[in-house]
Amino acid sequence: MDEEYIEILDDSGNLITVPHNAALEIIRQRVAREDRDIGLHRKQIPAAIFTLPDVPEAEPYNRLGNAIERLSTFSVSAINPDQALMMRCIRCYWNAKAVAFPNLIYNIVPDPTADGGVFSQTIPRRALERLRLDLAAEKAFYDLLNYDLNDPQQSDIRTWLQDQKIDYPFATHEDYFLAVLSARFQLDYQAPLYVSEANRDPKHEVRRFHRQCLKYLSNLYDPNDNKREIRESEESLRKAKWEGYALLALRTSPKQGTCKVLKRLWSQYIKTQRAGLKRLDADLHWKNSLPHQCKKTNDSRPLKGVLTDEGYIDWVWG
Repeated sequence: MDEEYIEILDDSGNLITVPHNAALEIIRQRVAREDRDIGLHRKQIPAAIFTLPDVPEAEPYNRLGNAIERLSTFSVSAINPDQALMMRCIRCYWNAKAVAFPNLIYNIVPDPTADGGVFSQTIPRRALERLRLDLAAEKAFYDLLNYDLNDPQQSDIRTWLQDQKIDYPFATHEDYFLAVLSARFQLDYQAPLYVSEANRDPKHEVRRFHRQCLKYLSNLYDPNDNKREIRESEESLRKAKWEGYALLALRTSPKQGTCKVLKRLWSQYIKTQRAGLKRLDADLHWKNSLPHQCKKTNDSRPLKGVLTDEGYIDWVWG
């Protein structure tokens, strides 16, 4: 039987067509280089290829997925074995996101995050639940950008940026979205690796501030009675740069009271943010450069990585 041929990006970003086994070897070599960069060494590297149907939507699907995968690369090395193993798991998590997120837009394959889907066999239940929450929130934000930025003359985001004397550098709403995703990766996953515990906000403060900003975006504050909360929320969103700029612009859009499409998209965004609040308690965090997670609320435990001979990574409570 003739071997199946696969289209894959080479290391220069060019699309090439190679036999299936050659494609797997390209992937393994690429992952091995990433492993070495973060200080991880595995005897074997499991690899699989997620193929797309031969339809026109496959090209933009691939383009967006490859962009998401590229932006989630660490630029620092691990300082201990457990950190290296967790960094590899985070990369795998974002690789899964690079597969699943484009499908929310183009819908050309069965949902890999569904019960019984492809990811249910490879991603732990807790991580898969987190992935679903992340994807829903990111898709809601993507939809807001898609709605607003496709007509530059009517864009509230562009108008707000112009009023603030902030240059708009993006060619498409997708470029804007990718810049936000990249900033999230740096803030949520890379920065905690080397920010000392003394300089991190306590978890209860992070939760409080998330809820406060959500109340602000939901217009639940009284301008006369909650001036401090409103000021802090606006300052926090401005510090978030492109993500915050878009939310500030759309929150104050005159269309909020007249445009049914914007009201629906905004409500969906708020809904996904509320649903995502519960993940704050279960989020991965670092203590003494070692990964920790809450087994129960406020019960933070260290995680110990176990590397199998086949190259898989298991985690046990330390």
